[in-house]
Amino acid sequence: MSEIAIDASLSLQWFLEDEIDRECSLAILRRLSEDSAVVPILWFYEIGSGLTMACRRKRISFEEAVEYLAKVRC
Repeated sequence: MSEIAIDASLSLQWFLEDEIDRECSLAILRRLSEDSAVVPILWFYEIGSGLTMACRRKRISFEEAVEYLAKVRC
């Protein structure tokens, strides 16, 4: 088993369907079933900020943002 370093920009691609490199990020997400992940200390704040901006830009709804935040809390 190995550890994968995950940053917020990669993680946000899992939720934002219009991202260009989404397929690459989803492949990494699938790897997490076998490998573990580490994230920077500011990762949770960056995810919250990214989802807030996506809401403001009408890329996702507020309800979707809440749902995504619940998923990454686990």
